[in-house]
Amino acid sequence: MPLLRRTIGLSLVLSVIGSFLAFNQFFIHTQGGPGTSTDTLVLWIYLKAFVDLHVGEATAASLILVLVIAAVSLVQFRLLRDTD
Repeated sequence: MPLLRRTIGLSLVLSVIGSFLAFNQFFIHTQGGPGTSTDTLVLWIYLKAFVDLHVGEATAASLILVLVIAAVSLVQFRLLRDTD
């Protein structure tokens, strides 16, 4: 188990990032419906940029998403780092 620590940590970080960036599953199945019940942040960014043509607002939301993902990943790396 100690030799798998880094692999498990990397898998955890990648799965959390993938959860933040979930888009395809919701868009293919529901297109964000019914109403806005299955909207994710990435789907909202897509709709703002390409449907409503509010590119500036979508860009700002994308940058905030990148900063949030970076902060969460940094916290995970700090918690999962080796103390050896």
